[in-house]
Amino acid sequence: MVKSATVSLTREEARFRIDSAEVGDYVLDDGYKPYLHPLRTIGGRTLSLAMPSDHRHHKGLMYALTATDVNWWEEVAVDGYVDTPGVQRIEVTEQTGEAEIAQQLIWTDADGRRATFRERRVISCSWQEAGFVRWTWSADFDVLRDTELRQSIWSEEHHGRMVNYHGLGIRFPREFGFDPSAGRWQSDGQLGADAIIGTTSESVTVTDLVDGEVPAPQVSLRITQPGSAHGWFATQSPGFGWLSVGPTVLPERRRMSTGDVFHEEYFVDVADGNPFATER
Repeated sequence: MVKSATVSLTREEARFRIDSAEVGDYVLDDGYKPYLHPLRTIGGRTLSLAMPSDHRHHKGLMYALTATDVNWWEEVAVDGYVDTPGVQRIEVTEQTGEAEIAQQLIWTDADGRRATFRERRVISCSWQEAGFVRWTWSADFDVLRDTELRQSIWSEEHHGRMVNYHGLGIRFPREFGFDPSAGRWQSDGQLGADAIIGTTSESVTVTDLVDGEVPAPQVSLRITQPGSAHGWFATQSPGFGWLSVGPTVLPERRRMSTGDVFHEEYFVDVADGNPFATER
């Protein structure tokens, strides 16, 4: 059966639906960055966590970076790291399709004195006949001043190099990871978060169980970076699951000059069960 994707836009959020099922809210009224939460399967099961007590700046499915003098990630000043929190300031949000919105954002500091990027972001949602919701997150950046992107001081060492977690990332529900036999992280023959971290595969799939039903239902999420070879950051432990991919996961520094441009595009697929195990 063909399913219809739609979006309704208010000042606070863009609410996406597949037929009558609410599959995600794109939050617009956050003080630091817009983000997707809750991110749901068509069956209503949530695969994201926002503002948990251990990392208040983790907000569902989000995109952020850090420069040497502005931090769009942690949202607070960090002594000895980057002492200026950044904001992704929304200039315009408009509906551009049945299930699509487009935004103009300025990446700057709270005072607006360090405008660094101008971004056009497009978020859309669709139903795939293989049995999952597909999100497309696309962004085009103009560099407004000479700047240098950097890794976090909390990056992890893996096989002799530091692996960062900035870019497009998702914080999973706390129940992910409590049953090691149920959770499965997979990409291009790599199994487990420890095997995936630091790799540059096209996609990563995470499958686990969620609370609230008996028996506990299985859900899956797959992130794909079409045409890119960014590094992946992956970590899984009871109560803490995180997956991200982006331009500074592997390089320690990335210098950019005024007038430079760069493009980011990702697919995020969300499903009940695991249709990705057999889809090819």
